[in-house]
Amino acid sequence: MTYTLAGDLGGTKMAAALVDAAGHVILEQSRPTQADQGIEAVAERLASLLNEVRASALDKKPSGCGVAVLGLVDTAAGEMRFAANMPGAQGYPLRSRLETALALPVVIENDIRSHALGEYTFGAARGSDNFLFVAVGTGIGGTFYVNGRLYAGAHNVAGEIGHIIVDSRPTAPPCGCGQRGCLEALASGPATVADFLRQAAEQGVTLETDSVNPKGTFSLQKIAEWANQPDARGALAQQAIENGARVLGRGLSSGVNLLDPGRVILGGGVAQLGSRWLDAVRQTVAEHVLPQLKDTAIELAQLGSRAALAGASVLAREGFHVH
Repeated sequence: MTYTLAGDLGGTKMAAALVDAAGHVILEQSRPTQADQGIEAVAERLASLLNEVRASALDKKPSGCGVAVLGLVDTAAGEMRFAANMPGAQGYPLRSRLETALALPVVIENDIRSHALGEYTFGAARGSDNFLFVAVGTGIGGTFYVNGRLYAGAHNVAGEIGHIIVDSRPTAPPCGCGQRGCLEALASGPATVADFLRQAAEQGVTLETDSVNPKGTFSLQKIAEWANQPDARGALAQQAIENGARVLGRGLSSGVNLLDPGRVILGGGVAQLGSRWLDAVRQTVAEHVLPQLKDTAIELAQLGSRAALAGASVLAREGFHVH
């Protein structure tokens, strides 16, 4: 059996795992990223974590290491290009830093692409050589496959569907990219939470203040719980979930019309909101795509939080994987 080391470097948490050739995670450990300490300290912590997992594996010797990395990544050069809120990340040679620490060949790739690769190899996208993968969480990121290969584009940023502008009004909400009215600003987890809070304030619906997390994650889970309640709060939660889903559906319809992907795979925390959210996404896409594309399958990702690790393990075995 062949084993690989896999890492997943996120903004708040990093994970390391030993993965077998079938994509099964044999061992996994995680720790806080502590991104505010700077990229050099983060890289040292990641290398230490990967070495700890390797040491725990005993006789299961990994042949290489793949790492899914937040932000913009130059896979060929092995460098990070940009990661918000991580000082020193721009141009950082993460691959060579890890290769020195691990004494193993290392491949790094953007986390969304790694997630898509995991789903393509082991999950919901198996058998689909042309598909669009979209992760809907704190932000909205995407990537797409063309003829069985991840497509990077001329500037290595292809698939950024989260920055399609779906509201061109001057009053549209701002996006972290500097524009207004982006899909990410209107359909991400924090955007759904903001919509719910705005409606609650306008209608005078009282909320427990300790349930509200402005960053979105826990509040979004609470909103999903409230959506099942037969009261005013539940009605607002349902409305916010459906609003975000419909905006996402409009953005996805542009991607489907442009790419004809055959299948759309949805991952990320927002995709766990349940059938109300998914049904609204599917209905909206069907309303806005060309007639020939109405049968495009829209499905949920299957691998959950381990998808990026699974994709990173494939990178470790196969190496550079992008057009």
